[in-house]
This record gives sequence, C-alpha cells and structure tokens, in this order.
Amino acid sequence: MKAVMSLASAAVLFSACAQLSTVKNAKPVPPTLGIVSAANLPSEKDQRADPEAALARYLSIAAKAWSDLERDPSNASTLLLYNYSVGRVISLVQETGKLPSAGAVLIGTGPNSYRLTYSSDIKLVADPRNVHLIPADELRIAGKSYSSRVRRDGIGAPVLVQTDAQVRKAREQFLPPGRIYYGMTAILEFQGGQARLIVKDPLASDRVLAAGNNFTLAADFSIGPAAILAKNRPQRLGFIRMIRPAKYADTAMLVRLQPYDPDKIPVLMTHGLQDTAATWAPLLNELRRDPEINKHYQFWVYSYPSGYPFPYSAMLLREELDRVDKTYPHHKKMILVGHSMGGLLSRLLVTDAGMTFWDRYFGKPPDEVPMNAKDKQLLESALIFEHRPDVGRVIFFSTPHRGAGLATTWIGRIGIGLVKLPANLISVGVTATKLLVTPGNSARKPHFPTSIETLSPYNPFVKTLNTLPIADHIPYHSVIGDRGRGNTPSSSDGVVPYWSSHLEGAQSERIVPSGHASHQNQEGMEEADRILRLNLRGEREAAGKPARGHARPTAFVAG
Repeated sequence: MKAVMSLASAAVLFSACAQLSTVKNAKPVPPTLGIVSAANLPSEKDQRADPEAALARYLSIAAKAWSDLERDPSNASTLLLYNYSVGRVISLVQETGKLPSAGAVLIGTGPNSYRLTYSSDIKLVADPRNVHLIPADELRIAGKSYSSRVRRDGIGAPVLVQTDAQVRKAREQFLPPGRIYYGMTAILEFQGGQARLIVKDPLASDRVLAAGNNFTLAADFSIGPAAILAKNRPQRLGFIRMIRPAKYADTAMLVRLQPYDPDKIPVLMTHGLQDTAATWAPLLNELRRDPEINKHYQFWVYSYPSGYPFPYSAMLLREELDRVDKTYPHHKKMILVGHSMGGLLSRLLVTDAGMTFWDRYFGKPPDEVPMNAKDKQLLESALIFEHRPDVGRVIFFSTPHRGAGLATTWIGRIGIGLVKLPANLISVGVTATKLLVTPGNSARKPHFPTSIETLSPYNPFVKTLNTLPIADHIPYHSVIGDRGRGNTPSSSDGVVPYWSSHLEGAQSERIVPSGHASHQNQEGMEEADRILRLNLRGEREAAGKPARGHARPTAFVAG
C-alpha cells in the first residue's frame, strides 16, 4: 500500500533505488593474543610478494592452532588465531589457483607440507571450480537494511559463497535467478599431513565436531542477504513491476532463502504494493539473532509484480505452493507473514471462498456463464478456492483488510492510470464485465481491475472477502502501525487506517509506533519473533514435549 501514497511525488522513482545494502572490501584484523602474535603472521606485503609461501605459512599456523585446540578447547586466543588463519588460507588458496577441484593439491614443502582437499555440505557449492569464497572479515556491510550485523561466535571462518555462473533450472528448485550468494562457514581439519577444507551451512547446525571437541560453529548471518541486495538491488524493480506487470511476469516466484530442511517450519513472507522481497531484509536480520528461530524455521519469500489485482496474485501464489507440495510433499505446515497487500494474499490462502465470489459476480454456475474456456478457467482459479491445508499460522503486518481510502483519491487514480495490465487480463476484463450481475462503474470501459482498484474499500471483492471468516483452526495475528501517536482506534499508519487493519478473532494485536512499514519497526520485528516462538511452544505441546522458556538467548552478537 505504501505506493498509493508515494505516487503523489516523483521522488518515488528515486527512493526505489536507495541503497538498502552495500558490501565493500575491508582489511581483516589479525589477532593480537596467543602463541603467535600479529607480528609473526605473514603481512600484506608478504602475501603480495609470495602468495604461495604465505599460504603455506598460514596453513601451518592453522594446523598448530588445531593441535592446540585438541588439548585445550577453551583457549579463546588459540581459537581466534585458528579462525583468522583459516580465513587467510581461503583467500590465498584461491589467489594461487590451488583450490582443489578434485582429489588433492600439495601445499608447502618438506615436513610442513599438506595435502589439501575440499568438500561442502551444500551440493550447489560442492565444486570449487564453480564458486568463489570470500572471508566475511574481508567484507564490510552497510546500508539502510543493515544497521547491525548478526554473527555467532565459535569455530571456523564465516565466508560469503557466490556461484560464478547462474544456477541451472533455478525456478524448479525455488532458487533466485542469477548467481547464488550465501553465508557459510569454513573449517580446516588436520590429520597428520592431510588438510581438509570443509564449507558448512551454519543454519543446518549450530554445533560442529572439530579438533576432537564439540564447538559452536561460527557464523555471519548478515553477509549472504546483504550481498544479494548489494549485487542485485531488487528494490529497483518495485515501481516498474507495478506499472508494467506483464513485462515482469516471470518474476512471480517463490524463493527459498536457505537449503530446504524437512525438519524446519517454512516461514513464507509476501511483500505488498510497489515493493519487492527486499523489504524483508531487516526482519530476517533481526530474526537471525534468535538461535531458536534459526534451529526450527526456514525462510522463503514470494515475489510478484504488484500491479496485478491481488486475487490474481494469490492465484499465482497458490500455483507456486502446489509446486512446493509436489517437490517437498512432507514439509511442515508453514507460517505466512504478509505486509500490506501481501497480507491480503496471505488471507486468501486461509479463506474458504467456495462459490461465494463467483456467485457475487456472475450469479450462476460457471457452466452457465457464456465465456471462452481459457478466460473462464482463469476466473475460476482466481475466484473459487478453499483454504490451504499446509498453512499453520498467519502474521498480518499493516494489512488493509477492508481496503484503504487512498485507493479512491486522485493519488489512487494516477496509480491506476499508470498500471498496464497484461493482455490476458485485459481480454478477460472486457468479456467478464459484460456478464456481471451487478455492473461496475459505467463511466469506465469494461476492464479488469488493477491492484490499486482492488484495494478500494468499495471494491466488490474486498467487501465480499470481509463476509468470509478465516479458517477457524488457523490462528492469526495483527501488527499495526499508528505513527507513534497512540490514538487507536482512530489511528492510521499513514496509509492503512486502524479500522481496516484491525481483524476480529486475532490471537494477538500489537500496535507499534511506526508508519506503514510496521514489519521493519523494532517492536514489530520483536513481535514477529514472539509469535514464532509461541508457535514453537504450540508444536511442542501438540507433540507432548515440554515447552521451553520464552527469554531470548544471548549467544548472538551484533556489530
């Protein structure tokens, strides 16, 4: 909904390109404690002059630190030295072209030589010929979405892993198009003259067996998402995808933000009007601070051209979820998180419509409506549906359940005039409008409504939707902004008024001091964390397991 307001100003064209994230090179800071001081480490000058010698030296230092950790795993100085050395080995082994693609490569000479091999927990990065590894301590993150960096202390060198080429059949695997950017953690294992570089997924497990001991696995949870935003800048497409949805039809897709895990609960986040999945970066960064969330949840996003009428976008999302069910038939019930119009898409997934919408528009069964088969099939898919049995809970952020008055003002009319729907929807609109039981505005030519029109409080779909309850076994929650004025129920977040975002029957309703971006407000993000933890307690109780405390652990650090 935020676009309905921002269309009043040409500044929207520039704000959409604001840098949400920047990732720049940085000098890693060597440890100053331990058995080897910074003065004994190869300098930058040494590394430039003879990178192979520097690689062999860092490999030997890492091996010595590994041996020391076997004897004393509690030595923090040795752990810092080990992690730092692993990071430099990663940089130098690529610079020298010695990252083994198969088998092993010999590094060093004499008694300090090591036979180095490589492996990965994730198939996509199992072949080092197709990826590039960048130690996270060599990268600096900044930008609107990353005021803090979420890391986990432990053993290993966090790295940004990026594929050198686009992933084949990415859509079939629910992966983003283009290159993959993902945060992982490198471990160097030593056994005699054997050295094994393993790149592990820190979201798969927070523990690792290393140097004969059980350690917390180090992680940098911000680096992967930050790199995606910095490299791809998806927020640039928010406005253009709204006004030219047909041109970007292939961008309607569900994307996994981490490898699929059948033991973790999917959290599906859906953005609103004139927005993209980039809007979820602050919330994802906040949730990554919570070890319980990382342990039990996996995050997905649904991105789509927001110029489509939202019932049509919900239809496309249902099709994506049908693919999910076929690909991952035993996935756990998902949690839906929707912001603004994305909340309306989420609501349609938990609503039993039956024939209600169809009858409201046409007044007779589909087989009695004189319409060509293709157009009729599209309308049936968009208007006739039941709730998704694979949904377990919903969180609505600033959702205009009863529409928003701005959609009917001159600002909304400008937006409507800018949106150019695809030919198939235009054709359906011309045909269907002539068959409606209650015709729409006669002053306008027969047409299929845009997303902005379907957000009007007077839209027949919106009015009918509010006569239908959410499936009674699916709990839902509301997070609503009041711009810090504390004037509920007469409040508004600046775009959606309280009377529209309030929903009877919600398990909880949280008013936060924010504008329309309640999902990026600190209190709103903390509420999302609370609800996800509440959901875990419900799952444990259903399984007969004891519930755990609600207090958030402090194992994560931000900086």
